Amino acid sequence: MTKLILKSKYGNEDKIIQAHLDYLENLTPIKDLSPSALNELYIDCNRRLQALDALGEKTQLYGRILAPKILRAFPHEICRNWVVYAKRENFAESDVTKLMKFLSEEVEVTITANNINGSLVPSYPIKSSLENFNVHSRPINARIQKLKATNRCFLCTNRGHVQKNCFRKEKYRCSKCRKKHHVSICKTPTNEQSATTSTNKIDTCTYNFVHLQTARVFITGSNGITKLTRYLLDDGSQSSFISSDLVDMLNLPVISTGPLDLQAFESPTSFSDKRRQVQFQLSSIWDKAKVNVIAFERSNRYASHPSSPTDVSRLAKSKRMKLADPDDSLLSLPIEILIGADFYWNVMHSDTPVKLSDSLALVPSSFGWILSGSRSHATVSFNPSVHSINVDTLTHELDNMVRNFWNLESIGIQPIQEKLRLSTHNAELLTNLHKSFKIIDGRRVVHLPWKPEVKLTSSNYDTAIHRFNSWTRRIHANTELKQKYAKQMQDYIDKKNKSKPS
Repeated sequence: MTKLILKSKYGNEDKIIQAHLDYLENLTPIKDLSPSALNELYIDCNRRLQALDALGEKTQLYGRILAPKILRAFPHEICRNWVVYAKRENFAESDVTKLMKFLSEEVEVTITANNINGSLVPSYPIKSSLENFNVHSRPINARIQKLKATNRCFLCTNRGHVQKNCFRKEKYRCSKCRKKHHVSICKTPTNEQSATTSTNKIDTCTYNFVHLQTARVFITGSNGITKLTRYLLDDGSQSSFISSDLVDMLNLPVISTGPLDLQAFESPTSFSDKRRQVQFQLSSIWDKAKVNVIAFERSNRYASHPSSPTDVSRLAKSKRMKLADPDDSLLSLPIEILIGADFYWNVMHSDTPVKLSDSLALVPSSFGWILSGSRSHATVSFNPSVHSINVDTLTHELDNMVRNFWNLESIGIQPIQEKLRLSTHNAELLTNLHKSFKIIDGRRVVHLPWKPEVKLTSSNYDTAIHRFNSWTRRIHANTELKQKYAKQMQDYIDKKNKSKPS
């Protein structure tokens, strides 16, 4: 009977699935915007989806219903970031799997930024994932002590490892001194450092430098050779140009040859020169985007130009933006192509640029986001990547659960258990356990804790008579069963008589 009751209550998979779906569909918007509340909401939603997967339900099929319900429970800023991210990566906003991965990263960023900034505060407001990491809130020595106390890496600020074991040690460097530590604990003084300290921002050095619109692309020639190069966007030029060395190396097809009139800016005269005009195709380093370009060859070389700075690269990574000219080991590539006004808008997009400051912006293009503008007096906000979810406020509750479990398992083993405050019922059970304990033939024997309201009979005679009468009524009502029973019993009697000694 007990098994049937449990099965009827907990064994119906349809009811369990419907209960999980009802919970997700009836989520209410979160009121407490603290990191711990966001983490609890995410874990609860993720646990429900994993339960549905374990029950054999394909959660992706419920995406159009569940994704809006789950997003509605999170702050508006996170919802807006998800919509932008989904459109940029070109996938459906109802993709539940990618949505949960995105929410996980958002919660991780919020929690770790808050942990680095100080202790967890329940009423901490969520603004955006880029406004919470404040390294100027304390002196450098205090930040170092904070990293040591929380067992964090000095390079990536994540927990669980030290700087020499950090998997980012070959790639990450301080943007000030280029040494192996996080920029927030750098003690190197800079003459050009910004004099103001902005809340929720990291003030970068105020370089007097103008970033031109450069990008990194692949170019493939008719001989099958593919080369990685950089181009410069210049809408002040009426034509596009490509290095003559690149034309010869890739054997680019020549579509015409003729004189080209050139006149430089502020030059009162122009001159004519015979140039080859070639056609080629540029491919993105990130995806399958391609642009066909027709350009004139040129023999002069462009001056070297730096790629995106480290802080801008970190900002782009935190916002999941793919830079067209990223900061990596290939940043010294020369500029060999100039895209003029004739193909400028074949490359650039008309989407809204992302302003980093009053004079610096990231502009969208077919090959990624291009940095453009003056770096003077520019401050760039960024947030480092995090890979763990840790909420210290839940530790106390978890400790109590583990402690209670251990106390229950150690009953009768640890003497200190007797000093604990037990309930009257538990104290009585423990006393009876000690009284009934005996060692018989080398075996430890204790009495079972029978419930006092259960009375054991001295004999089961009445029960046996009741079962016999029930069986008799049953075989008298069924002639076929009665005959089988009589035949079986007669066979048993015959075998028993044969086994008796003569």
